[in-house]
Amino acid sequence: MKNYILFLKISLSILLLAGCELYLQDEYQPHYVVESYLVANDYLPQVRLTKTVPIHEDFNKNKMAVQDANVQIHLLNPDNSIAELYQFKHKNDGRYLPADTAVIKPGNWYKLYISTKSGDIIEAKTLIPGEFNIVNKDQTNVYSYRGNKQIEFTLTPSKYPNRQSYYFFTAKAQDTSKENLTPFYKELVQEKNVWINTYFLNSSDISNESKYNVDEQGNILLKIPWSIIAFYGQNTIAINAIDDNLYNYIRSQDGFTKGTTWANGKVQNTRYNIKGGIGIFGSMASTMQQIAIMEN
Repeated sequence: MKNYILFLKISLSILLLAGCELYLQDEYQPHYVVESYLVANDYLPQVRLTKTVPIHEDFNKNKMAVQDANVQIHLLNPDNSIAELYQFKHKNDGRYLPADTAVIKPGNWYKLYISTKSGDIIEAKTLIPGEFNIVNKDQTNVYSYRGNKQIEFTLTPSKYPNRQSYYFFTAKAQDTSKENLTPFYKELVQEKNVWINTYFLNSSDISNESKYNVDEQGNILLKIPWSIIAFYGQNTIAINAIDDNLYNYIRSQDGFTKGTTWANGKVQNTRYNIKGGIGIFGSMASTMQQIAIMEN
């Protein structure tokens, strides 16, 4: 799980870089950029705090980093009072690490609170999605690529107040050699010169639980799309239920991920949940399953 969470953070960081830090000089205004992802039943994550830079300036992580802020994450009570306060300490490059370990509790609200030496306040909140599990984890998980047997898992549902749950899936392959590519991705790499490492971990679009069948016990029969399978052999499938912040952020980045050109030097209409800055303070619940994909 730790390696997968690291990948997700890197993937979202790329979108964050594209959406937040490219500005033309005549319209540039400095912003604080926040990045942190909470995962149900995992430990407190790092918080990254940086500043935007004009598009003409060289990339300098030390200049971008905010190194002297007071960074806290609060576990909230139902009345929004603070149940637990977690202090963070600056490590390097604007990365703040928790002073103590604590496990993220699913179904609870967490608040990010940052104050800078200049007196600026940055705040954000996230509601952690409910935990869920794979019911049929012991089934035989060997599949012929695009065969008659669909990759399908039976899940206990993740709960999120006042809406259905949103999921996306990621496949992480064990053997990522060029010879092991599935046909569609082999064509992209060999004939269209796409970097093979683009597909070492491959994610789906967001889907909602209403598109899936439900069994008599209320479990979700969730189908994994073949489109995320880039390599034959052992693949780890991660299933993720996401909060509103991640949902809105990823959806607003669709134009960028699908190749839309930037207007006026930056990505438009990105939805942030940060008061006093931009970026993402989001959360999710995740589970994983190992499967094997055979040539058909």
